[in-house]
Amino acid sequence: MHYVKYKKWWSTNSFRQAGQGWLKDDSYCPFPEGTNAYYEYWDEQDEYIKNGFVHEGQRIAGLHYLYLNFCPIKNKKEKITTMPDFWVMDTEHFYEIEKLMDLGPVKDPFRRPLFVEPKTRQAGASLKGCVPILYNMCYAPNSINYIGAFLRSDTDKTTKMFLEYFYHCQRYCEFGKRFIKQQDMLYYMTGYWEEVDGDKIPAGIKSELHLVSFKDNPTKGVGGACDLFIIEEAGLHPDLVKSVKYLIAGCKDGDYTTGGIIAYGAAGTEGQFKDLERIAYNPDAYQAMAYPNIWDPESPYKKVCYFIPNYSCRKGHIDADGNPNPESAIIARDKLLAASMTSDYEAYLLELSQFPNTLAEMFNNRGRKRFNTKIIEQQIAYLENAQIFGEAVELSFNIQTGKVICEAADEKYKQPIRRYPLPDGSDKQGCVEIFERPDRDPVPGLYIGSIDSYNQEDSYYSDSLGSIFIYKTTSTLADEGTHRIIVAEYTGRPKTKEEFYKTCAMLIMYYNAVVMPENEDQELVPWFINNGYEHLLADQPDIIRGYIPNSRVKRNKGIHGDINLIIPAENKIARYIDESLGTIYDGDGNITGTRLGVNRILSLGLLYELKEYVHDRFKNFDRVRTFGWTLMMESENYLQQVKQPNENIAKFLTDTRRFGNKNTHLLS
Repeated sequence: MHYVKYKKWWSTNSFRQAGQGWLKDDSYCPFPEGTNAYYEYWDEQDEYIKNGFVHEGQRIAGLHYLYLNFCPIKNKKEKITTMPDFWVMDTEHFYEIEKLMDLGPVKDPFRRPLFVEPKTRQAGASLKGCVPILYNMCYAPNSINYIGAFLRSDTDKTTKMFLEYFYHCQRYCEFGKRFIKQQDMLYYMTGYWEEVDGDKIPAGIKSELHLVSFKDNPTKGVGGACDLFIIEEAGLHPDLVKSVKYLIAGCKDGDYTTGGIIAYGAAGTEGQFKDLERIAYNPDAYQAMAYPNIWDPESPYKKVCYFIPNYSCRKGHIDADGNPNPESAIIARDKLLAASMTSDYEAYLLELSQFPNTLAEMFNNRGRKRFNTKIIEQQIAYLENAQIFGEAVELSFNIQTGKVICEAADEKYKQPIRRYPLPDGSDKQGCVEIFERPDRDPVPGLYIGSIDSYNQEDSYYSDSLGSIFIYKTTSTLADEGTHRIIVAEYTGRPKTKEEFYKTCAMLIMYYNAVVMPENEDQELVPWFINNGYEHLLADQPDIIRGYIPNSRVKRNKGIHGDINLIIPAENKIARYIDESLGTIYDGDGNITGTRLGVNRILSLGLLYELKEYVHDRFKNFDRVRTFGWTLMMESENYLQQVKQPNENIAKFLTDTRRFGNKNTHLLS
């Protein structure tokens, strides 16, 4: 059970004394207005708000002090007005906002102008999001501030919270300000009117607040300089990237950062949260503040935006000083979600995304996953628990016999790639994995397959891999029922593309197969032709004309990655996975279940990709694409008769001796 270990805090009520005094007495300062003691009291509060508050060596940011003591909130349970509780999680949050706004002890004129905070629901983000605006409207002269959201209703919701804070400070605090201009839910200005030569002109702090919605115009908002822009419900903003890129210009003056953008939110639906996910996993590309991924250290994304996990603020699992109990919070959440995990998996994913403990849980692609995640996970669990793996082998060519030699690989140095996604720094070379050896003297057409290479311009360190599958179309063994299965795979990225091509060629020859290449890699087909291996590659299929009637693509070999071909390939995969293959019986003849198409897949790497697969051009799903092209080729070769499933098909699931596993290699 992984979780972030927060620093332990104590005596935290000391940070809330002013606010607790107001709750008790309906007043802050105990001294009469106009006295020296009165002004000293408020000077002291100004110091805490601007520079932070320290108690017994523990410092909270000034914005945090402002929130705890001068921002009343509604207690939903008791239906009363109260002051916020101290949460340890909030200390870190306000430290980061302090950096963004260049407040506190450390100044940085070249700081990044964007702070993005993906979060769990019920983290109080909207309540805390109003605090920086309150600060600027009361303490930052001539500041230009904005509250915006994709939907106008979300902008108005946050503005109403801000107004609660603002009017409270106006009524009870010496630092409180007044509006001299306002257009409800559109524009506000603080300050006072000064009479000059008989005319009233704005004077004082003169800070402005503008309220906008992005729904009809994602670049709406800043017309000039911007000191602070709050983006509410960022997980519901489908054009967040476009808005942020437009706003950043208003927060910069050359290389200097003059303003900041705070965007926070939980996950919305697929189309809504995609941009938030994109920034969260690649903060450097968007000038966003970046952090080591301490929330999910096994993730391939090592730098991410700041994240608020559910266990950091789950009510009922926070002690009197605001310290979270992550372990009990995680157990409680998982227990609550356990029932829906088995009964309604989509509902489970939705709940998980709203109360996530990692970014991966937040952006779990609920509702947009292309394939049946539930049965795929069951097959993964079965293979891993039973330790059913393919044979890790190395191929070489015997120039005297003209045959391919298949030998066990030394797994200390070469192993099949069975994980997805690969963590940073992983060895990408991989090796061939065989799930079933070829039939003796296989007839042409028995084995087919596909190759998905990688682009030359991709660096060796990218997550794009080359992949080839060899697929058995039917069985020559009576009653075995092993037709339409992946029998071999190579997925990897050796140092040179030629090495990848050679491995593919040997694997094809070993099975006497013909494979369909995806011809986006313009070097692959020429290499096969120049080396005398043209016969190993399938011609461009006629099915292209069926799916793309007006296609002008003229290539002799392979298939191209057009969306009109990708979608039918996905459909074929979905049918393959969900296909019912017959009944499973135990040794006494009792029915124990139904065998599905997914049970034919022994490639863990493919299963993990199928589980995570989504339509996203920023992600690589090399095995899924390769398998899809293989099934497209199978459709092209419709003359090859496929044996129908029968009741004995359960043998394939229960008798795994014919496959290599962790402890056995059936090499011959």
